[in-house]
Amino acid sequence: MRLAVLLIVVVFGLVIGAVVSAYPGEFETPSTPLPIQSSSAYAHYDVQLHNRGDNVATWDATVNAQHTNTCGAPPGTFPVLALSDSVYICNGHVMTAAAATGYGEIVLTPAQIMNCSTGCTVQWDMSTERMSQRDWPDVWLTPWDDNLALPVEDFIPDLQGKPRRGIHVGAQPGNNSFTVSTIDNFTVTALPVVWWEGMGTGIQSGVNQSAVRQTFRLTVTAGHVRFERLPSATAAGFVFADTDANPLLASDYVVSFAQHSYNPTKDGAGIPATWHWSNFELSNASPFTLIHSTPLLVQQTATVTFDAPAPANAMLRFSGVCKVYLDGALAPRRSFNGQPESASNYWVPIAEGKQNIGISFEADYNGPCSARDFHVWSKAGGPPSTPTPTPTSTSVPPTPTPVGGTSTPTVVPTATATPLSPTATPTAIPPTSTPDAPRRQCTLRWGNNTIESYGNLTQAECAARGQ
Repeated sequence: MRLAVLLIVVVFGLVIGAVVSAYPGEFETPSTPLPIQSSSAYAHYDVQLHNRGDNVATWDATVNAQHTNTCGAPPGTFPVLALSDSVYICNGHVMTAAAATGYGEIVLTPAQIMNCSTGCTVQWDMSTERMSQRDWPDVWLTPWDDNLALPVEDFIPDLQGKPRRGIHVGAQPGNNSFTVSTIDNFTVTALPVVWWEGMGTGIQSGVNQSAVRQTFRLTVTAGHVRFERLPSATAAGFVFADTDANPLLASDYVVSFAQHSYNPTKDGAGIPATWHWSNFELSNASPFTLIHSTPLLVQQTATVTFDAPAPANAMLRFSGVCKVYLDGALAPRRSFNGQPESASNYWVPIAEGKQNIGISFEADYNGPCSARDFHVWSKAGGPPSTPTPTPTSTSVPPTPTPVGGTSTPTVVPTATATPLSPTATPTAIPPTSTPDAPRRQCTLRWGNNTIESYGNLTQAECAARGQ
């Protein structure tokens, strides 16, 4: 993780803090793949794991995860089945590996708050080998009070959707290109991108795209968004988006790096994938207090213990299936879409000094209950976080009492997401001219069932809907 300190650069006429390393060498060079929970780097990351088919312990199939069992280079592999082993470290960088027949997601959120009020950059190194068209990475910038443990786009028939506000960069399923969008009050605005070029465009022939990571950078300024791959020893630079836009310049962004697995072997789409990550760099960033807990997973009434007492103005963050009670009080779900079988996001105030909490469940669907990956977040003793406003289509609930208080939190009503707006035909950057944009039928399916079908859309419009 890297933070802004002394250096500055000027981008689009605005001053943006440069990035230098705050945690040099945070990822070790172990002799065997090291689960991140066993690494010193774990102190800096909230790790969220989800598998719709088995949200308890394992993926739906063994992943031949990249790197050998002695951390030898790809294409060598070693077997991973347990969710807890699917974020691991080799050779100074971190990997995510997933295999979900239904739907799965891995989310890494560094314990940093990025002040984007005068502009900011997010930069990271990532492998570019696409192992399945139904497996992809993405990055979410979300204000502190809007963050979700498991954010997803609207076309995903699992989980609870996107955050209320933020910025999203996604490598779309079904193709190898990127989308870039802003989100305001649950309304997504898709920005013009070079959708016909993949993330590996311009990488030299013969480069091992699993072993060699490229550097990607998102630059956000007032009225403008730019997303690019920087030049390297193995690839020319390439600009995927460079456009006027109206991004939210939040002063308290958190940034999540995610992998999505959506039945990766279906219809010959590919194989369960590994993504390699390193050099996460956030400008104008400062650490927040992150406290881990044990156990990571709860399936029945149990006590979760935090590694340290909760500081002032802290929040408890986790995901769960069924109604979850904290010390006997019903925890409010965030943006619940009415599907109790899908894991929900939780972001609940927790009383200062509290170090353990009782977890229990009330089943509201015919299936197993679980909650997992409990983390305490605090702005290091800063002012209390502002409650996230509820969309205007619903009533505003009372602010929940912190866990350990005397009253029961009120369940947040369902937020209705605004449908995606059609995307204008994008302009290439480069080339300067826009190629013809053929139109076609786009169909979104879950299993063998057609969920939605769209006609006469461009490729960009299809991509915005996940096809």
